[in-house]
Amino acid sequence: MANQAPANMTTTNGNGSAAVVRGPAARLKAIKEELAKASKTLAVLLPKHVTIDRMVRIVTSSVSRTPALLDCTPQSIVLATAQACALGLEPGTALGLGYLVPFKKEAQFIPGYRGLAKLAVQSGEVQWIQSRVVYERDTFSIDYGTEQKIVHAPFLAEEDAGKVIGAYAVAEMKNGAKLFEFMTIAQLEGIRRRSKSADDGPWKTDTEEMYRKTTVRRLCKSLPLSEERLERALHHQAVAEAGEAPDYGDVIEVLGDVADDATNGGDVAPAPEPSRTDAARDRLQQRAGQQ
Repeated sequence: MANQAPANMTTTNGNGSAAVVRGPAARLKAIKEELAKASKTLAVLLPKHVTIDRMVRIVTSSVSRTPALLDCTPQSIVLATAQACALGLEPGTALGLGYLVPFKKEAQFIPGYRGLAKLAVQSGEVQWIQSRVVYERDTFSIDYGTEQKIVHAPFLAEEDAGKVIGAYAVAEMKNGAKLFEFMTIAQLEGIRRRSKSADDGPWKTDTEEMYRKTTVRRLCKSLPLSEERLERALHHQAVAEAGEAPDYGDVIEVLGDVADDATNGGDVAPAPEPSRTDAARDRLQQRAGQQ
């Protein structure tokens, strides 16, 4: 089964040698230890209103609820957590700001639709963003052309509203302009099928939330925004949608800056590794060794 972890996994000892970690409890313990070693670095990345203790609890809870994440390397859990910290989005909570999702042996962070909306509003150019799912018994119409608008009256009777036929996102800009993006269920399911996590993670547990997030992401790509964190969040989502391996490149730079600051301006140069992921892992290991 997709969410069934194997009997053991491999992690790294302090001396750099490989160690086999057996059983779910032992794997969770190894992940907690990696998070603890990186906690000071992660704390610097967090916005002031979120504490590192809270973030570690949230991540640990999310991992414990998702067996497939226990099969991911502890280092990738930390790297995905670092991305969530840098964006200021808590993964795996009821708010739907973001999710930790397994990709083979590595964890990746993907933003939720509320997370994208939050970052867009923080840009200062967007007043608000909303997203809705449309059902076949709803009253729904779209006008394109020179007078663009959406009319949506949900079906409120006690009977079932029917199947999902699509979803849309609407944003009001600071200047009062309203922009929207509508996607049919065929378009939404097409994106789902291209995801490596189509039958696992939030696509399985929070399908309609993922429909809404997909429309918000499509809308955000067309908005005149220059918010760096939103751009990074959109990139993480695009990587996940394309079914590609996690890209921790943004974390390499951030972890490097944090490590340099922590050593009072000393240089912490990345090892000449062949991949950006390995370089990011090196940053974390270097930082842990300085604590």
